Amino acid sequence: MKKLVFILSAFLSFVVAYETQAEIIASGNDCAADDDKSNCYWEIDSTGKLNIIGTGSMKEYTEREWDGPVDHGQPWFQYADFINEVNIQGVSSISTNAFDGFSKINKVTMSDSVESIGRYAFRDSPITTLDLSENISSIERYAFEDNKLTVLEIPDSLKTLIDGIFYSDTLKTVIIPSDIISIGNEIFGSNLENLKDINVICKGENCDAIKEMLGKYKYYSDDINDFETTSVLSAHLIKAKKEQCNSKNYYWNGDKCLQESDVTKRKCCSNCQNLSGLCRRVIYTLDEANRVVKPTGNTFRIKYR
Repeated sequence: MKKLVFILSAFLSFVVAYETQAEIIASGNDCAADDDKSNCYWEIDSTGKLNIIGTGSMKEYTEREWDGPVDHGQPWFQYADFINEVNIQGVSSISTNAFDGFSKINKVTMSDSVESIGRYAFRDSPITTLDLSENISSIERYAFEDNKLTVLEIPDSLKTLIDGIFYSDTLKTVIIPSDIISIGNEIFGSNLENLKDINVICKGENCDAIKEMLGKYKYYSDDINDFETTSVLSAHLIKAKKEQCNSKNYYWNGDKCLQESDVTKRKCCSNCQNLSGLCRRVIYTLDEANRVVKPTGNTFRIKYR
C-alpha cells in the first residue's frame, strides 16, 4: 500500500489537470522492474494518451524477433490500437518491447531522467514527434524502427548509435553531435533513394570523423542478401558553424542560421506566452500558468522541468 501511495503521489506531483479533464479509462501500478528501487504507475485517458510515471527501471517484456509473435505482457497491450501518444516521466529506462507494434503512436515525450531505451521499444510506431531525454546514453537496436520522423536531433549524451535505432523512410534532416563514437548499420534506413534525401547536420568540432563514419554507412540490400556500403550520407554532411550562430538553439544549414527544429528543446524567455510544447526548462505554478497563458483543449498548463 505504501508503494502505491508513493507512486500516486509522484504522479500527481508531475501532472496537472487538463483544462477539459480527459477521462481516465485504464490505469495500474504494475510496470516497474522487480526490485526494491523501482516504482511505476501508468494511465490511459480518453484521448489516447498514455502517461507513465515512476522511478528506477520499467519492467522488461518478452522480445519479439523480426516477424515473431507480439508479446502480450504489457499491461496496456489491449489498448495497442488506441494509444496515440506516450509520455514517460521519472523512470530511468524504457523497457525492451514496451510498445512494439503499437500502430497509432505518433508522439513520444520523456523526461531527462531516462537514460536507456530497450530493443524494439517503439518499433512499427508511426512517430512524427520525438522528444528524447538529454541524458540518454543507450538506445538498443531498432528501438524506433519504421517511425515517420522527418527531423531527428540526436542528443549529445548518446555516443554510440546501434544498428537501425532510427530506421526510417521519411527522414529529411538529422542533427548529430560530432563526438559520436560509432555508427552501426541501417541507422537511418536502407532505402538508397531515401538516404539520398537526408541532410546530416554535424554539431561540434570533429565533423571529419563523422564524415568518415557516414562514408562507411551500411544498409541491407535485398538484391544480394547482404550489407552494402554507401557514401550518400557523407556527401550530404553539413557542418554547423558556431561562430555564425549566437545560441545553441540555432544550427547552421549551410546557408543561414535556423532555430532549433525540435521546439520542445528551446529555452524559454522570462515572458513566455505559450506553454503548449515550447517551454520545457521552466516550471510554472498553476497560478502563474493561468496568468501567462490561456490553455486550450487538453494542453497541460504546467510543463515538466
